[in-house]
Amino acid sequence: MTTKKAIDVRDEILAYLESEQRPLRFISNNTDIPYGSVYSIFEQRTMELTQEKLDKVNQVLGTNFTLPENGTARA
Repeated sequence: MTTKKAIDVRDEILAYLESEQRPLRFISNNTDIPYGSVYSIFEQRTMELTQEKLDKVNQVLGTNFTLPENGTARA
């Protein structure tokens, strides 16, 4: 039996930004999420990606990423 490792939605968002040739700062420039928070969520992974923040990210990117069933993406 093989076990699939869950893909972190933050990794999916980073891959999407790369494919669109957009820097991480694009999220903070187009939402009210400060860059320090964006960096802590996506690069350092010291902050949670909450549904509220994910909704803002999806709106600005025109995407529909979802959180895992537990409701937050954690380090």
